[in-house]
Amino acid sequence: MKLGTYLTRMDKTRAQFAAEIGVDLVTVGRYVTGARRPRWEIMARIAEATKGQVTADDFLDAAKPRRPSGPGRAAAA
Repeated sequence: MKLGTYLTRMDKTRAQFAAEIGVDLVTVGRYVTGARRPRWEIMARIAEATKGQVTADDFLDAAKPRRPSGPGRAAAA
Protein backbone atom coordinates (compact mmCIF):
# COMPACT_ATOMS: atom_id res chain seq x y z
CA MET A 1 0.00 0.00 0.00
CA LYS A 2 1.27 3.49 -0.75
CA LEU A 3 2.26 5.58 2.26
CA GLY A 4 -0.29 8.30 1.49
CA THR A 5 -3.05 5.70 1.34
CA TYR A 6 -1.91 4.23 4.65
CA LEU A 7 -1.92 7.63 6.35
CA THR A 8 -5.42 8.39 5.07
CA ARG A 9 -6.84 5.02 6.11
CA MET A 10 -5.25 5.22 9.55
CA ASP A 11 -6.33 8.88 9.94
CA LYS A 12 -2.75 9.93 10.69
CA THR A 13 -1.16 13.21 9.76
CA ARG A 14 2.22 13.42 8.09
CA ALA A 15 3.50 15.13 11.24
CA GLN A 16 2.34 12.27 13.46
CA PHE A 17 3.93 9.69 11.20
CA ALA A 18 7.15 11.70 10.91
CA ALA A 19 7.44 11.70 14.70
CA GLU A 20 6.82 7.93 14.80
CA ILE A 21 9.62 7.12 12.39
CA GLY A 22 12.01 9.87 13.46
CA VAL A 23 12.16 12.03 10.35
CA ASP A 24 11.12 15.56 9.43
CA LEU A 25 7.58 16.36 8.31
CA VAL A 26 8.87 17.58 4.94
CA THR A 27 10.65 14.27 4.42
CA VAL A 28 7.43 12.31 4.91
CA GLY A 29 5.77 14.63 2.42
CA ARG A 30 8.45 13.81 -0.12
CA TYR A 31 7.94 10.09 0.46
CA VAL A 32 4.19 10.49 -0.03
CA THR A 33 4.53 12.49 -3.25
CA GLY A 34 7.21 10.22 -4.65
CA ALA A 35 9.82 12.97 -4.80
CA ARG A 36 12.10 10.89 -2.64
CA ARG A 37 12.58 7.27 -1.58
CA PRO A 38 13.43 6.39 2.03
CA ARG A 39 16.89 5.08 2.89
CA TRP A 40 16.91 1.42 3.94
CA GLU A 41 17.06 2.15 7.67
CA ILE A 42 14.09 4.53 7.38
CA MET A 43 12.24 2.00 5.22
CA ALA A 44 12.64 -0.53 8.03
CA ARG A 45 11.07 1.98 10.44
CA ILE A 46 8.21 2.61 8.03
CA ALA A 47 7.53 -1.11 7.67
CA GLU A 48 7.61 -1.54 11.45
CA ALA A 49 5.41 1.49 12.15
CA THR A 50 2.84 0.36 9.57
CA LYS A 51 3.01 -3.27 10.71
CA GLY A 52 4.10 -4.28 7.22
CA GLN A 53 1.28 -2.51 5.40
CA VAL A 54 3.82 -0.24 3.64
CA THR A 55 6.95 -1.98 2.39
CA ALA A 56 9.96 -1.16 0.22
CA ASP A 57 8.10 -2.53 -2.80
CA ASP A 58 5.53 0.22 -2.39
CA PHE A 59 8.22 2.82 -3.15
CA LEU A 60 9.69 1.17 -6.25
CA ASP A 61 7.84 3.32 -8.77
CA ALA A 62 7.82 6.41 -6.55
CA ALA A 63 11.09 8.21 -7.29
CA LYS A 64 11.40 7.72 -11.01
CA PRO A 65 14.46 9.30 -12.58
CA ARG A 66 13.68 12.51 -14.38
CA ARG A 67 14.91 13.33 -17.86
CA PRO A 68 17.48 16.07 -17.91
CA SER A 69 16.36 19.33 -19.44
CA GLY A 70 17.89 22.60 -20.44
CA PRO A 71 21.36 23.47 -21.71
CA GLY A 72 23.76 20.57 -22.09
CA ARG A 73 21.02 18.01 -22.53
CA ALA A 74 21.87 15.38 -25.11
CA ALA A 75 19.73 15.59 -28.20
CA ALA A 76 17.42 12.68 -28.98
CA ALA A 77 18.52 10.48 -31.86
